Amino acid sequence: MNELPNDPKRCIYCGRSLLKDARYCAYCGKPVEEHSNIHTKKKDVGHRVLLCKDGKYRWMYTLHLLKNPSILFDILSVLAMSEVIVLLFMLLLDTIDNGINMAMIKDLFNMFIIVTGVILTISVIGYLIYAALNGWSYVALFEMDEEGVIHHQMGKSVKTANLVGWISILAGITASAPGNVGRGITSATRNSIFSTYANVRKVKANRKSNLIKVHGLYIRNRIYVQPEDFDFVYEYIRLRCPRLKDKYNPQQQQ
Repeated sequence: MNELPNDPKRCIYCGRSLLKDARYCAYCGKPVEEHSNIHTKKKDVGHRVLLCKDGKYRWMYTLHLLKNPSILFDILSVLAMSEVIVLLFMLLLDTIDNGINMAMIKDLFNMFIIVTGVILTISVIGYLIYAALNGWSYVALFEMDEEGVIHHQMGKSVKTANLVGWISILAGITASAPGNVGRGITSATRNSIFSTYANVRKVKANRKSNLIKVHGLYIRNRIYVQPEDFDFVYEYIRLRCPRLKDKYNPQQQQ
């Protein structure tokens, strides 16, 4: 199987070009490691991170909603936090009016158990319905450059082959009209989330789910990437976010 055209070798930590025979990156000082974040085989086109001719990195990811229910877990965590806040507020109001009341605490605990069970049941059923309507998978296209990272949610009708074709054209792998690619992506996108690095406050890695959470003040983005390119994308994003407190700690995990 033929290899794709070679691009300049790049540092897996900062994404910049490496000097020939360099043992360390001239920009971030990290040791050079053999990797193939761009040099990939045809069977990986689209799923592996590719540097396109317009300077953007692009890749696609298919999330199997049953095998990787990370979306469901996030929904449950948000609902559980909201429930706890409401119950604590009710307990605070009752304590202010009547003092510490063990009977009230017991009633609130029982309410918490019942409400939690209802929320869990409704959430799981709703998630299964959502997964079934989407063919049990979630297809996303990601774009990343020096300014930020974009998560495009692709419509159900979009075929994987079409996404691979778009990325291939933008990467210069195939001969076609790149001008039509942007319109194709726009028409197929259900919605998009753009995270500007300047506004990012937190970046969390969840390698088990192939997920990088990029959180800003108002925008929470979910970046999925294959294990082979996970470290490259993770460090690329982190090193460009000026507001991260632990920007230079590559070992951060969720």
